[in-house]
Amino acid sequence: MFSVEDFDVEVDYDLLGARNGVREVIEDVVSQLADSGTGFTFGTKVHPKQVNLLKLRDADGETSSLGEYLQAEFDNECGPFLASNKYFLRNYLCYVEIPTYRYEKSTGERKASYDKFLATACLDIAAAWTSLDEDTAITKYGKHLDSFDDVDYEDVLVPIVKLGRNKMGRSITRPRNPLDLDKQGIRIVPVFALRSYVSRFYANAKEEVARVTFIKDNGSERVIDTTFSPELLKDLYNDSTFVSNMLESCYDGNFLGSTVIDRGYIRVPEVGASIYDGSGVRAVSYTRICSIEYGVEPNMEFARVDLDGVVFAFSGYVNKLNEKQINQLVTALSMEGFDVDTLTGKNRGLELVVDAFQLESWADLQNKILSTTFQRSLALFMMTNPQWFGNYTGERGGLSSEVTFGSSGDGVLQDLDDLI
Repeated sequence: MFSVEDFDVEVDYDLLGARNGVREVIEDVVSQLADSGTGFTFGTKVHPKQVNLLKLRDADGETSSLGEYLQAEFDNECGPFLASNKYFLRNYLCYVEIPTYRYEKSTGERKASYDKFLATACLDIAAAWTSLDEDTAITKYGKHLDSFDDVDYEDVLVPIVKLGRNKMGRSITRPRNPLDLDKQGIRIVPVFALRSYVSRFYANAKEEVARVTFIKDNGSERVIDTTFSPELLKDLYNDSTFVSNMLESCYDGNFLGSTVIDRGYIRVPEVGASIYDGSGVRAVSYTRICSIEYGVEPNMEFARVDLDGVVFAFSGYVNKLNEKQINQLVTALSMEGFDVDTLTGKNRGLELVVDAFQLESWADLQNKILSTTFQRSLALFMMTNPQWFGNYTGERGGLSSEVTFGSSGDGVLQDLDDLI
């Protein structure tokens, strides 16, 4: 809830844009949402649990929403979504995210992804980003950005500059083509809102373990337990060296100082990550957070499992099984919820005979697609089925006496490289 009077604030500018009433209202609201563990967006949702702040209502009980107030800035000649995107770009430093597809080099598979960048149509922000004086900023970008105000209210193509980094430091590029605000799934979020949200989340997660649910670049849902508290991490792992190395590469609370601010994520310690993990650190896409649960009890079941070696170990054991055992294993995998339809041909109405090489290839492909999620599920499956996987415990160094090298498929070699 907000009050119309909240918007009546004298305006000056900093790197994040206009320090006006709209910004103050949004900063306050997103901080509250971070406390309550609720994700947010402006318009386009990536998950039903996210709150659309354009529907934030006026505290006076009238029907006006934040989106409708911003719509009025353009004489109500465009909808709330288009109006808010234009307003944000013209007044603030913004994070822009557009759904797209990329192709996996190894598999040729088309995967969902995002184009991501920082953008603005505000000259003051462009100048502040690269520390330009006013005259230089006007000469370089003034005419281009001022043309924003000449765009018809209902027009979806707007001029912007992209803000990024290169070897020399911060950089600005002027795209040849205007930004299309009508692209399907486009999301434009003021960076000040992201900073407020992440800052409050960081403060809370320094006190207790938080369970964060978010949407990854490939569209899948990911759940990570995390904390930024050295004391909690040391208690959980009993390994101060691992904890120190983990925290060294994590987000430190300096949002604007992050070198990946234009990528829309922060690096966090994954509580429950294996001590054999190279870092124990994962990326959380804060623009696509669905929910946060504070004060959770983390799962440390895999803290001493060598996840990078799981598929390699699986291949070694599989190559010792006969045809009957492999068929039994495939059936058990299916019953445990693993997707083996492409392996067995069920998705094509077939009943294929599966051999060790095919089973290895299947595991390698699942590992590439699902990564840690698959590794953990497979490790647990192996530890609870000694009839096929002997005394497998998941710990590093205990494989050579029980397993032999399987085929020379790329997946096995890749896992071997990981072990080395």
